[in-house]
Parts: sequence; C-alpha cells; structure tokens
Amino acid sequence: MLPMLTPLLKLSQRPPTTVLSFSAGQDSAMLLALALEDRAFRQRYIPGDFLVAMADTGCEHPETGSYREQAEALCRARDIPFLHVTPDLGHHSPAWQTLHTQWARNTTIQARRFPKTCSVNLKIYPFYRALNAYLARTYGYPETVGRVTRAALYAYAQDYGRIPVMIGFTCGEERRLKPAPAGFMTQTVHRIHPLMDLGLDRRGCQEGTRQLGFEVPYPSNCMHCPFHGPLDLMRLHTKHPDSFALWADFEDRKLAHPKWQGGRNHTVMCNDKTLWQNLEDAYRQYGPLPAEELDALRMRHGHGNTTSF
Repeated sequence: MLPMLTPLLKLSQRPPTTVLSFSAGQDSAMLLALALEDRAFRQRYIPGDFLVAMADTGCEHPETGSYREQAEALCRARDIPFLHVTPDLGHHSPAWQTLHTQWARNTTIQARRFPKTCSVNLKIYPFYRALNAYLARTYGYPETVGRVTRAALYAYAQDYGRIPVMIGFTCGEERRLKPAPAGFMTQTVHRIHPLMDLGLDRRGCQEGTRQLGFEVPYPSNCMHCPFHGPLDLMRLHTKHPDSFALWADFEDRKLAHPKWQGGRNHTVMCNDKTLWQNLEDAYRQYGPLPAEELDALRMRHGHGNTTSF
C-alpha cells in the first residue's frame, strides 16, 4: 500500500500532462508536427500541458542529434518544455551511462539474439526516471517516498489517472503492441498510439510532416544497432568510417575475451560473420554506392526497431 502522496498544488491549478516519447525519427516527428500545428489533434490528445522528452543513448547518428536540436528549438519557441535526458542529469544508471560504457565495462556488445537491454536501460528507464522528476518539480510531488522511487508518477496517477505517453508506432507495426511490463508502468502510464489511430504508416508520416511544413528527419536508431541491414552498414562505413571501425573493435574484443569462449560467443549479426565480413558481403551484393544514394535509401526504409514499449 503506497503512502498518501499529496501535491503542493491544488488539483484545479494545473491540467493533466500529455507526454511525447520523442526519438527524433520520422514517426515522432509527425507526432510533434501534429501537436504543434493541428488543433483537432491537440483537442483529442493534448487536453492540458504538453511535454516532449527524449532519452539519449550516447550513440545517436549525427543527423538525429541535429534534428533533436531543431525540435527542441521549435518547442522552446512555443513554450513547450523539451526534456533531453542525458547522463549528466543523473537518470541513467552507473552501468548504462552510454552504450559504449556498458560494452567497455562488461567486454560485450549488443547482438541480434541477445535481449534488447540497450533500449530498456538507455531509453525506457532514463525516460521514466526523468519524467518522475519532472512531475515532482511541476506538480510539487515528492520524487521518492521511502522505497518508492517513482513516487511522483504514482501520485500523479492517484490524482489524475495514468499519465498519457504518446508512442510513435505506425500502422504496420502492430506486432510491437505488447502489454507493459508489470510494475510502475502498468500502474502509472497510459501508452497511446495516435499514428495508428489516424491510420498513418511510415510513408503517411513522411508526407504528413512535409504537408505541415516540417522537415522529415532520418529514421532514428543507434549508429551501432545490431538490426542494421547491409545498406546501413555500407552507409555507416562510407560516412563515418571511424565509427564503424570502433564498433568492429568492440566486437573483436568481445569475441576474443576468455569469458565468452565456449559459450554464446555471437557476432553482432549472429550469423558467424564479423562486421567487417558482413560489410564485404554488402559491397559484393550492392557494389559501391555514393553517400547520397545511401542517404536516400535510409530515408525510405526505416529504422528496423522492434521494441514494444
């Protein structure tokens, strides 16, 4: 039984908050454009306050970082709070400051057959820790009460109901709709999927964002995502060769480390080929392509993410 968590503000003083889980990719760009420019959308999904929040993995593409800066400036111009959750804010765990600090700490890598711990520890957990702190500051709730570390989220849910968090899943991604993990998310968070409600797929998001007068960003995922396809590997190697080499070096160190010998010593792609070997296969399949064509292909094919919350 939770203790009574009484806000310092009277309930009538502040309307409920709707949160956009922002990735700086094409789906969340459409949601932000709708929130900024479409009155009917705001009336349906944002009845009160609005917060845009994005957790940083420390391994974002440069284009993603640039678009995040543009989005933050747009929100600032509209007096909309934008929360960029970086490790210095204290919401990332010591073991997961960035993707690379985790790899160096445990001589490991992310691989296709491994659990998606990177998304959970670098995106989901920091996001909701930061949201808890934001609600505490905004509504006058305590951040923690005894052993309850997300006290503000629970207090908000007691007073207003579960907080709506907009997730940028599109039509065609229904496989990603799974129940929230047991615990605080089930009790305090109401995930909503406006793009699915509106019948928008990825192409619809691209077209809609342009029609509303906003730039369409590149799909967002980590530079070193194990779900990159051959063309993504070629683009990373072509445009950011040092980053590709760093990724391959982490893979080599993991494969050679004694603790992985005789066990599940998978490569990143889990096909018994290293990143360099997969890159060679990609070049054999597609031949050398100019950076401009690789950029255009990335804009079209999406991010490959499969996380469900």
